[in-house]
Amino acid sequence: MLLTNREQEMIRLMMSQPAGVSRDELERQLGVSRRTIYRELSQLESDIATIGLKLDKGTGSTYRLVGDTNDLATLTATLAKQDQVVTFDPSQRQSALTLRLLNANGPETMTALAAAVDVSVTTIKQDLDILEPALNEYHLQLNRQKAAGIWIDGAEGDIRRVLVGVLNAEINPYVFFRFLRDPQQTFDPVTHYFVERLPQEELLAANAALLRIKALADLSDNQRKAVLLTVAVNTRRLREDQHVEAQRHFDQERLFQDQQLALEFLGRWTPRFARKSALAIISFLPLSSVPFAVAWLENQLIRLI
Repeated sequence: MLLTNREQEMIRLMMSQPAGVSRDELERQLGVSRRTIYRELSQLESDIATIGLKLDKGTGSTYRLVGDTNDLATLTATLAKQDQVVTFDPSQRQSALTLRLLNANGPETMTALAAAVDVSVTTIKQDLDILEPALNEYHLQLNRQKAAGIWIDGAEGDIRRVLVGVLNAEINPYVFFRFLRDPQQTFDPVTHYFVERLPQEELLAANAALLRIKALADLSDNQRKAVLLTVAVNTRRLREDQHVEAQRHFDQERLFQDQQLALEFLGRWTPRFARKSALAIISFLPLSSVPFAVAWLENQLIRLI
């Protein structure tokens, strides 16, 4: 029996709450619609029936696993075995490849990429064919040369945008804030893969700073998530000595407003991060869509380093 990542998460929730998990709780914890929950429950019911288990719907739309001890032990063993395997769907696999290539210190080989996501070289070639035009839309160039390998070229600002975008797309708000509350929590294998690729140290520091900034107190969860990912990714890239280019043309009034917000953010960070980090919160903030303050802020921080 091969369980999907979502089925595994549902089973873990039910096992952790023997009295049953409500439909609303499943929606909230998995971050999906009610229709999706019904579809997943139907599929889960069919899958666990193969090992003699049933899905019992109790009062108040709660769900729990029912079966004898041996069958439940079989299910537990199945989960433990699948915990060791990361099974991506094509979109997730392409996101994983994008992160790997953007964070690589040099060119990668087809064989190494195939091994990293557990597919054939032929599948990797197909994935790269799909990724190439998508990366071009963000002004990034996917290079493939037999002798040299595979790598991505582009401006640092564009690389950061794609890194933030991929992480934002692959990690839903529930998982994201669950991680912030307890970084030691466990997730299904695919979710764990992407959580592990967060700039975690910078993210936790940024979250602590954000909580103390009144100007950002009214952000929605999605906005707050985007801000934190932006700050963390930009910070990590600067700490790795990757810098954005200065912008020649910009709105002076907007720059002044963004400088004040960026400096307040800077003031809320620990001295360790304030001296060695880029608080580039401008590029993806709902408050601003202009990246010029990133270069300005980095120039201020470089003077401190």
